[in-house]
Amino acid sequence: MMGRMRDSVIIFGAGKIGRSFLGLIFSRAGLQVTFIDAVPQVVDELQKAGGYSVIQLSPDGSRRTDHVEGIAAIRADDSTAVRTAVTDASIICTAVGMRAFASVMEQIAAALAGAGARGPVRVRQAMGGARNIILAENIHGAGRMARDILERHDVSVVPAPGGVGIIETSIGKMVPTSSPPGLELSSPMDVTAEAYSTLIVDRRKWAGAFPDIDGLKGVQNIQAYVDRKLFIHNFGHAAAAYLGALERPEGRYIAEVLESPTVLEGVRAVMVASADALAAEYPGDLTPADLMAHVTDLIARFRNPYLYDTVIRVGRDLRRKLGPADRIVGAMRLMAEHSLDLQLPARVYHAALVFAPADLPPEDLLPEDRQLQAELAEHGLSYVLERYSGLGPEVTGAEAAVREAVLGSCAPQT
Repeated sequence: MMGRMRDSVIIFGAGKIGRSFLGLIFSRAGLQVTFIDAVPQVVDELQKAGGYSVIQLSPDGSRRTDHVEGIAAIRADDSTAVRTAVTDASIICTAVGMRAFASVMEQIAAALAGAGARGPVRVRQAMGGARNIILAENIHGAGRMARDILERHDVSVVPAPGGVGIIETSIGKMVPTSSPPGLELSSPMDVTAEAYSTLIVDRRKWAGAFPDIDGLKGVQNIQAYVDRKLFIHNFGHAAAAYLGALERPEGRYIAEVLESPTVLEGVRAVMVASADALAAEYPGDLTPADLMAHVTDLIARFRNPYLYDTVIRVGRDLRRKLGPADRIVGAMRLMAEHSLDLQLPARVYHAALVFAPADLPPEDLLPEDRQLQAELAEHGLSYVLERYSGLGPEVTGAEAAVREAVLGSCAPQT
């Protein structure tokens, strides 16, 4: 099925995305999967069990259990074992998050360059000698960061046979932070997730022949799909949390607040607005019909009651989610660039500012979120727009349109 591909893939990060998504996809394809993780207990559990189960939860209540077996696990501080694993693998994945990403890329670069070696890395002859690094991260500019680190170690990044490909991705799988009530897992490494397993990757940068692996989808313009994920999926999900908390502050779960026709329609409307903007921005990559089908599918997934995805998990971290290029402001800028109406997304921005689900444990809403809301109360909306969303009085063009829309819209009432 995979032609000349070697049968080895390593995954930095044995968290829920690493296990439920990457590990499952590559294990199904018959590859030897090795996890590298910085948490000794996680590595010990994986080594002891040699595998784990992924319980996939569908909106209709059905469950599917896949067993990922025959895996290996290495501690991140075992430099010799990590170096060997990196040099033996044709596919290297990272799923570690922003805090650990740079240090993990340093490990990969050092291993590829070789101890004290100079010049471009020389890889073994498999898939034409190619090696690919899949960045399963929600990090803006992850590809550029990875390239800079590799080239600093004299590792030649060339998306061709014999080269090294840096592969950015669009991660759309939703994994709840905890298991559904009443579901007993047989192992600490077992994981629950939604029944969606498509990893969208940058085919254009793939070094060597693109593999035939179920669940691995190569696209020619990865930026279009990264924006689709951020401005439809992430924006719609956040809108459900913010509009839902506003109308149903007692609602605990995303599926629960989406039972409200008003919340559901508001979420659908902003997702459709983003889809319209994306269709105008990427006419050669994203068709209106495909985007509308994507919106419909996402809403069904958001409404999956068996994920038990909480409103607070989806809505908190306001500083990041109200950032200049993030899901709300970024989508609004794109809409403004294509002369689309900003009234509905401006309502979501206001709803985010007053995000306060009822009966929150003190630790659930981040201290930074409470600080932002305190600054809003003390300094006003214009201050928050400038400090957190990069929309000061001096902005022009699309940014000015976004600022004016937020300032001019009526704040939702709590």
